[in-house]
Amino acid sequence: MAVNTPIKTNTNGAAAITPEQIGALVEAPVREASVAFNDLVSTAVTTDSHDYRIPIMLEDGDVEWTEEGDEIAPSDLEFDELKVTPKKAAGLVGITSELAEDSSPDAQSQVGRSLAEKLVAKVDYAFLNKQTAKAAPKGGLGNLVGTTNLTTDLSNLDFVAEAISAIELAGGNLTALIANPADALVLAKLKESAGSNKPLLGDASEGLRARALGMPVLTSRHCPKGTIYGVSRGDVQTILRKGTTLVVDRSVWFTRDLVAIRSIMRVEFGVPIPSRVAVITVQDLDGS
Repeated sequence: MAVNTPIKTNTNGAAAITPEQIGALVEAPVREASVAFNDLVSTAVTTDSHDYRIPIMLEDGDVEWTEEGDEIAPSDLEFDELKVTPKKAAGLVGITSELAEDSSPDAQSQVGRSLAEKLVAKVDYAFLNKQTAKAAPKGGLGNLVGTTNLTTDLSNLDFVAEAISAIELAGGNLTALIANPADALVLAKLKESAGSNKPLLGDASEGLRARALGMPVLTSRHCPKGTIYGVSRGDVQTILRKGTTLVVDRSVWFTRDLVAIRSIMRVEFGVPIPSRVAVITVQDLDGS
């Protein structure tokens, strides 16, 4: 997306870009490119609050067959909650004064792509890998405890059927698989039968974004090689805190005639029922 006004600063040397520009330059490209924000993977939530609470139903209410006119027996619902606090992802890029003052859509798009790529990389890496740093999100798939754990040697799609079944037994609904491009390539090369050139994943024109037993296969270079995730989008939330900022400053690299652009986005992930996420470990054919 592009903003058709030049990036400028005020007389003090720094200025915040308008919310409309932030949406076009940062938030929209991140939502479009990030696996964590993909609507097959998660439910994206925007909040004004410092903390976001996800309710967890511990005990369902009862529904009974009841005669007409009879008293309806009450039942209690028992809830817990998962408190999520979005963490700050901050990026700083420098661009030439010429580019900053160029009002053409192409120039603005270049700025937006650079900022969005940095944020997408940070967000998706945190979503798909175990995080230990104090400031990093801890609610991503790599940090979950109590997931459904499966294995595969990628010689067939049995693991997909197992993931579908296991997640449904846990009360979820498998909506997508996430894999490293190297693992997805192995799947894409599978054929329907010996001697056949027809891909097991379906139409080859879909490339690596194909389907395995009807499940979309999404790829991310940030997904650890040897790990495939199966997710139920209704049970995974990506929380974005309102207040994403984009600030321009000409004073930081004054002697180099560069303009500094700082972007800050606050994101966290919430998975209240980890068993509705499948973590599939890729093993060699000998089981190692």
